[in-house]
Amino acid sequence: MDESRTNRSIAAVDVEELLSLCDDDGEMLGELLRAFAEDEPRLYGALERALHAEDFEHLVKNAHALKGVLAALAAIPGRDLALALERAGRNANLEEVRRIVPLLREELDRVARALHVLEGALPHDTSA
Repeated sequence: MDESRTNRSIAAVDVEELLSLCDDDGEMLGELLRAFAEDEPRLYGALERALHAEDFEHLVKNAHALKGVLAALAAIPGRDLALALERAGRNANLEEVRRIVPLLREELDRVARALHVLEGALPHDTSA
């Protein structure tokens, strides 16, 4: 079965799980969303550079870091793709790495869109 098609039918972020992970703390959730917005481009860029250089050590390191970021956001399909990329990198399977990286990019974009919608639904502090 095509992973990208399967992932599209599953929510990019399990909102209930994410809220549970944050103990329903809107401030904590906001911090996680900002951290993702800052960390994701850096980590994915490092992944692309490692792929281009066929540097499996750095590819695995950055896939592992993205896996942790995605897990913290309850972004299960993305976490699973990052895990698959980490495993392919550990096995120096360049063909599999090249197959997974674009799928991960697509999933990261889905996560970013889902988080943007979620952030828009957060209550904003108007006391400032």
